Amino acid sequence: MGYFKEKASKANHQYIINSELVQEYLKKCIKASDTIPQAKDYERISRKISCIENKIETTIKQVAIVDGGYTEVLHKEGEISYKLCYCIIGVLVLNIQNISKNRKTVNPNELDSLQNLDRFACVLPLQNIKLKDMDFKQSIRKTIFNIFMENKLAFENKHNSYPLIHTLKWLLFKEYSDKPDDFITLICPTCERQNKINNLNERIKCFHCKKFLYITDCFKLHELINENENTSAICSYFINTLESMVIISMFYILLQERDKNKLSEWLFIKDGSLALFNAVKSFSYNTIRPFLQYWYEESIKDNISYFNFIGLEKNGTFTWHLRNVINIIPAQTIVLPNQDYIKHFIADNTNIYGKDTYFGIKMFVKKDKNTSFVLDVALPFGIRVKYEDYIKNPSFDDFLCLKEILEVLFQLECNLYKNSFIPTTMINRFVSLSNIPGKKILTMFSKALMNHV
Repeated sequence: MGYFKEKASKANHQYIINSELVQEYLKKCIKASDTIPQAKDYERISRKISCIENKIETTIKQVAIVDGGYTEVLHKEGEISYKLCYCIIGVLVLNIQNISKNRKTVNPNELDSLQNLDRFACVLPLQNIKLKDMDFKQSIRKTIFNIFMENKLAFENKHNSYPLIHTLKWLLFKEYSDKPDDFITLICPTCERQNKINNLNERIKCFHCKKFLYITDCFKLHELINENENTSAICSYFINTLESMVIISMFYILLQERDKNKLSEWLFIKDGSLALFNAVKSFSYNTIRPFLQYWYEESIKDNISYFNFIGLEKNGTFTWHLRNVINIIPAQTIVLPNQDYIKHFIADNTNIYGKDTYFGIKMFVKKDKNTSFVLDVALPFGIRVKYEDYIKNPSFDDFLCLKEILEVLFQLECNLYKNSFIPTTMINRFVSLSNIPGKKILTMFSKALMNHV
């Protein structure tokens, strides 16, 4: 490897070309055409966008989008390294009627004057930093618990705000249903024995080891922690979990404060996939999926699409695949990949893709040569259906208001970036953290406030 700014040689490629070993190897290779889909592979899993119909007629008037950003800050004192993760979560609400159908740009002056924006910041210790009288793992667990206890959301009535912990308990104990649970079972991270916790408590002392057990331990983020190793992986999983919880919290607040029948006027957008990964996947499988399936059944029963929840992906396996096949998919087409397509062309894996992690179904949307994206839509089936069975043969006809969602997204297109949308572009302005000067300033901030230690 060369030195910084050292110019590379302009002749050494000839040595590679003349290598007999390289030549012989390339002669043995063939093009993997069987892993590239052809037009016929889309016949049964695609539909013209104009042929998409709503299962339940819905008119979306408000869009709420949630996104998060984080940066890791490292500073050294002698031979010891200290690391923190600073996070910021933003919520933005837009009225569809206030956005011109012909508008494709974002006015920076308008961003600065937004009133319907909510944000909160938090910090996680990652290395050689802990709370007083606690070990490293306990410190992170307590920090996550405090984030859910202390951070609140509100809509118009700012005096009537709701801590995130309220939503978490509402989810865990299934208080949204007619038959809520009185208890849930949590595994103590200290002694690894089962405990029952009722809906009156946010934390208890373990019945066995007498150490504190927090209701936020349900995320199992502590399983990603090793005091002697780099714990940076926890940052992305934590932010992803927090984004999902904030969206569900918004739905929870609307349900408390508004007419239930008006929920169908809202579209909730997560900037990213509808999934939770690694240790947090059990929360996706055991908690979020049943929640979405319940509201799907309620929507069918009442003929009202209560929870319009989507994810917009910018990167990842499905996004990369779409880029490779975009010229094969016709314009004005939406593709709903089934398990066979995913296994053959995207993820060559014997397992059902997303079996334990996803609470949404993915689609490829191609409007024209300039607009194509991966769209996640919340699970379109009820409690009795399993994800691994549904993904074998998903149907466009199961989605409650897919036509309305697509029409709203096309109205929200933005030409500031390729395949971007006005809400995602606006929210990113408020949650992104730069390396310069942001990270540098946060490093100085960390040193200044921790000098008392």
